[in-house]
Amino acid sequence: MGILSAIKKVFKKQDVKQTTGHPDGILFADVSHYKPINFMLYDCPAVVTKATEGESMIDGTYQKVKSGAKAKGIKFGAYHFFRCNKSPIKQAEHFIKTAGLDCDFYVLDIETEDGTKPYLIKQLIEPWLKHVHKLTGKPPIIYSGHAFIVSMNLDDSFTIYPLWLARYTSIIPKAPAPWKEWVWWQYSDNAFYNGIGNCDGNLHNKNNSYGIEL
Repeated sequence: MGILSAIKKVFKKQDVKQTTGHPDGILFADVSHYKPINFMLYDCPAVVTKATEGESMIDGTYQKVKSGAKAKGIKFGAYHFFRCNKSPIKQAEHFIKTAGLDCDFYVLDIETEDGTKPYLIKQLIEPWLKHVHKLTGKPPIIYSGHAFIVSMNLDDSFTIYPLWLARYTSIIPKAPAPWKEWVWWQYSDNAFYNGIGNCDGNLHNKNNSYGIEL
């Protein structure tokens, strides 16, 4: 995540109400090996980290971040960076084998075409989503940017999977079709978090209809 860059202002936790217009400001960070976490200082109720990419890549800090989150007693999510030129099922199995069955959230990060026509991508991510759902018993969360979601032309069947919308703006965005809402909004790639520094900034919609809580 993070290639969907648009603005470079440093958002601090105390600025969230003004920055996002959100009255509650329930925040969390998402990271990968580029951003180590000091869990002694990190003070958010959840964290999401990269687990895998493609059919074989494993993020080098995944297990360390997972262990740190579990020890601190906060919600933990794992994400897979999907490659459209690789087998969806092999990617799903690689992801779950690495992530484990004890995550609070499982996320599909879809933000690159790898030469695939955008309108064909839904035929690739659907088997991944269904397979991970079957293996974990939890519907994966779909992460992507607004324009990328629109380009895929997804139908209503995808709304069983919660949306994590990346859209870097100071105005609360509406969810793109076919969703009616987002459960998480990544509002910046340059937010500030204690224990991390500057990284992706995310806001949780505590009134979401999916029952996802932090």
